[in-house]
Parts: sequence; C-alpha cells; structure tokens
Amino acid sequence: MRALHQSLLARLPLLTLILCGPVAAVGAATSPPSDTAALSEADAAAIRKAAGANNLPDLYKALFAAIAAAPDRLAEVVRDATSLAPALQDPIVRTVDSAFPGRLQQPRQAEAQAGPAEAEAQPGAPVENKPEPEPSPWSGEIAAAAGIATGNSPLDTINLETAVAYTTGAWEHEASLDYILSRDSQTTSANRLELEYSPSYHFDERLFALGLGRFVRDRSEDFQFTGIEAVGPGYEAIKTDDMTLSVALGPGLRQEKERKRDGGRLRNEPVGVTTSQFAWNLTHRLQFTNGATLVGNTAATWIDTTSALTLKFDEHFSGRLSYSIRHNTNPPGDDNKTDTLTRAAIVYGFGQ
Repeated sequence: MRALHQSLLARLPLLTLILCGPVAAVGAATSPPSDTAALSEADAAAIRKAAGANNLPDLYKALFAAIAAAPDRLAEVVRDATSLAPALQDPIVRTVDSAFPGRLQQPRQAEAQAGPAEAEAQPGAPVENKPEPEPSPWSGEIAAAAGIATGNSPLDTINLETAVAYTTGAWEHEASLDYILSRDSQTTSANRLELEYSPSYHFDERLFALGLGRFVRDRSEDFQFTGIEAVGPGYEAIKTDDMTLSVALGPGLRQEKERKRDGGRLRNEPVGVTTSQFAWNLTHRLQFTNGATLVGNTAATWIDTTSALTLKFDEHFSGRLSYSIRHNTNPPGDDNKTDTLTRAAIVYGFGQ
C-alpha cells in the first residue's frame, strides 16, 4: 500500500500537467509583467486552503496551474507558494524540481553570482526605498577681502565678513558680521564693526514679515555707535529660477551715541526703513547681487548699498568683486557725505 502511495505521488506532476495543460505550450505566450504578483488571488486562495487541510493533490493542482499561467516566473511561483504553506516547503520544492529539472536551481545560482546589487535589480525583487536625507537648515559664508576705500576712510582696506542663515518651517533667521580695517602709512585710521540680525516669517511664497536689528561702531565717525531696529511687511516682487527681488519697509528707531568729548548723549529718534535684496544668476556659476537699506527721517537720510559679482569655483569656494556705497545727506561737521569701498574677496560657502 505504501509503495502504491509513493508511485502515485511520483506520477502526480504528470497527472496535474494533463489536467492543467502543458506548460511548454503556455511558455510561448507572453509572461505577465514582473511587477505583478506571481500567484493569482484564486491560486493563492486554493493553495492556502489545501495547505490548511493538508491536501497535497489539491495543492499541487493549484501550484501547477499557477506555473502554467506564468512559466517564466516558476521560481517566484514556488517562492510565493512556500510562503503560503511553509510546513510543506520540502515536498513542494521536490515535486516541482522533479517536474522541471534544473529550473529552480538556475535562478538561485544566477542570483548568487550577481551579487547583492544586481540581485536587488532583478524583476520581482523588493526594492528598498531609502529616504533622502533632509537638507541642513543651516547655510552661510565666510569672506576675506582686500580693497580700496574713499571718503572718510583712507586707502588700504582689509575686510572680514561672515553671514549665517537658519531656516525652520516658515521662519528664516539671518545674521551677519562685517569688520573693516583701513590703514594709511602704517596708521590705523578706520576700524568699523557692523552686526546685523534680520528674522523673517513667510506667510506664503511671496508675502513675509521682516525684522531688522543693526549695530555699527566706526572709529572714523563722530559717534561711539549707532543702532537701528525696524519691523514691517515684505514682498517677493520677482521670484524665478534665475532672478529674485524682495522689498520690505516699515517704521523703526535709530540710536546714535555721541563720543564723550561731545557730551556722550544718546539720541533716539523714529525713522522709516526700506530694504531690498536682488539676485540674478547670469550663468550656473556667475551671480550678480545687490542689497540696499534706506533709513530716513526729517533730519537726514542714510543709504547703504552693496553690489557684487560672484564667480563660483566649486561646491564651496567662490571669488567676489563688490562695490559698496554709504551716503549720509546730513553728515556731522566737515565729514564727506559719501564713502565708497571696492573689494575683492575669496568666499567659502556652506549649506544651500
């Protein structure tokens, strides 16, 4: 009786092929796309039901029907079938291997020789979607420059400038430090330090609110320091891939501290403040920028503007030529109304 049972099992693949149709004939048809399931829902349900009842004839019938429907995906069919019936993995593999000698071994050998990278690229293999790292919220630059100054500051100017920005959600925080040292005949005649902080909140792609805080200490001027604080709405007037222009304006306060020899008084007066930032990508390496600030009241108007041409050498380093103008319509004493500064700089940038 046991010998008869083994004989029937040995002939079961042949009987199943007779019932399900010859696989070789079906193999001439186009196989389903590799991104579809190897087992149809009906075949998967039949295999699951037969495995639960330990009914090998019904399981083999469903298995060979699935192979006949997709002969080019025999290994995937067997893989999915054994995942549905893990307790019957050995008889399933032995039966299919006896019906199709070598067909199961070839894909396994090819996958082993391909290596991990090629195996992942095989049709039907799961692809691991690795999330791209989020860009850093920090960006900025450091510039070292030498230049020529005119006006209240003499020639031979060296300059260290740094700027940093931090972006999180709708908020953007920018801070900068600009230090200028001018010498004439080995004598330091100008020593200017400028600090600025400007937070902004973006309501949408164009409308934003801008705050501005600026502190300036200049040895060549007749005051110890000046300060400006302002807040107001801003708008991105131009926003394309190659060109941007943003403007902002609002009320503010300006402080000016006299030197001790002049009494050391601190003046605090209301002012109106307007700022603009313009950038134009002439090429993928060459960029023109202009930043301007206008502060004014009934007594005087102060204008600071800097135009720059920046050539990008690589991912981090750039060269820059810039021209700055500072103009005061009502300077103290015999001071010149206009100062200019022409600079050439090497710039190191990081972040976006």
